Amino acid sequence: MFLKLIYMKLVIYLSEPIVKVSEADTRDVGRGIVRIDPKIASDLKLNSGDAIEIIGKRKTFALFLESSDEDYGKGIIKMDGYLRRNSQVSIDDKVLIRKTDIKIANTVLLTHAYHLEWQINPFA
Repeated sequence: MFLKLIYMKLVIYLSEPIVKVSEADTRDVGRGIVRIDPKIASDLKLNSGDAIEIIGKRKTFALFLESSDEDYGKGIIKMDGYLRRNSQVSIDDKVLIRKTDIKIANTVLLTHAYHLEWQINPFA
């Protein structure tokens, strides 16, 4: 679609859904997963376990799991507090969602969160 919408300084194509943030079920808290309105999930051709990009004031990523039929047509995404904080949104805010691909990392670099400075005294 050629129509564009500027939302939070991002160019959004109207084919990408904007959904309302809702509280996650207690079983999903801390797991990095979201549950989306089944109608929107089928429009995006999402399968359980697919990665999605969530764009609020910041971008974050989560895994999609199927939602219950009672959420059909509500236009919501169920996110826990960790994901809401990462995307800098609150309950009842609107976010953009899109399906994304996962790439396997070739290397992972682990380092300290702080830098240690050693003072070596050669005369000790």
